[in-house]
Amino acid sequence: MFLQVAEHAQATYTRRMGDEQRTWRPGEIVPESGIYECDCGAGHHWSTDVKGHRFPPLPPGCPGGAWALKTDAHPDT
Repeated sequence: MFLQVAEHAQATYTRRMGDEQRTWRPGEIVPESGIYECDCGAGHHWSTDVKGHRFPPLPPGCPGGAWALKTDAHPDT
């Protein structure tokens, strides 16, 4: 089931305070290398991900549903 979800998953977009924030669900392809945190709002769950790899599952017990880019690995490119 996880692979089936990953094959059909697409990035979701939400707007917050005039900015467009992009989030990705576990199993989706990482668009840019960087440090991602879960969208639960606590800021305590994070993952270092490499472009082209798949996002990992969220940590056990995490109430979030997606990953959001916190720090771009290559901000000047």
